Amino acid sequence: AHVVEKDFTVDEKMFTTDILYDFSPVLTLPNSLETFKASHKGKFWYNLRRSKKLFVAGCGDFSFDNYIDNDAISLLEEIRVLFLKKWEKKYTSFSWKSEKGFCKFKSHVKKIIKECPGIFVINTIRLNNNDSTIIAYSIGFIIEETFYFYMHGVNSAYNKSSFSLGTIFLEELITSLILNPRVMVFDFMTGLNPYKLKWTNKTKPIFWRIETNKAFWNYPIHVAKIVIFTIKIKIQKNTFFSDHIKQFFIAINRFNISRGAIRLIEKHILKME
Repeated sequence: AHVVEKDFTVDEKMFTTDILYDFSPVLTLPNSLETFKASHKGKFWYNLRRSKKLFVAGCGDFSFDNYIDNDAISLLEEIRVLFLKKWEKKYTSFSWKSEKGFCKFKSHVKKIIKECPGIFVINTIRLNNNDSTIIAYSIGFIIEETFYFYMHGVNSAYNKSSFSLGTIFLEELITSLILNPRVMVFDFMTGLNPYKLKWTNKTKPIFWRIETNKAFWNYPIHVAKIVIFTIKIKIQKNTFFSDHIKQFFIAINRFNISRGAIRLIEKHILKME
């Protein structure tokens, strides 16, 4: 099973069923910065300029940088430190929380850039200080004129309520992509989060594709998989239920309880595996 967009190519040798999983906000990039500025009301840009002024006054000047392929890979260790700090006392099913998962991610990315150079991108905002401290970052992939906003985060030490560091970063990122002739579309990826919908009201459906080898005796298996994944999606979308499960895993980690079979619950309910 894997995530696909609408009308994704079907393998004729497989039983195939697409289950609605989520929606992705999508921004068609304008052909100029002037058009981009005109796409939002003056108050939006006023608040953004105010956030930048407050940030510079409190933290100092910053620079926005772009790294591709191996230059990007060289930053992963530094970025993971920020990731682990952010999720130190919170739950996440993302693979970076373990050294094994992080190494597996790096290995996959190295294979990708070997086969498709120029596809892997990391963007950062750094303070213009002696340490060039990273205060915000994103990991993305450029595929067929679309930038996929795969992962992002901010340095929790600099994330204050008086300014919106995430909005500052996204404005810098989108502006850089408008000036990049390789990119025509910004795909925020799954989740209708408010910070994404600040930039666009256009969305596209994302489906979880269930595939099973097309043999008569496999059809009952295919139906069972559809039922299982439908239940998993409903559990994931039920915030009350999923939040309590996450709190349970936080407690397990806090007291260093052996996870054993509990890990199977995490893998098969909270993660789409």
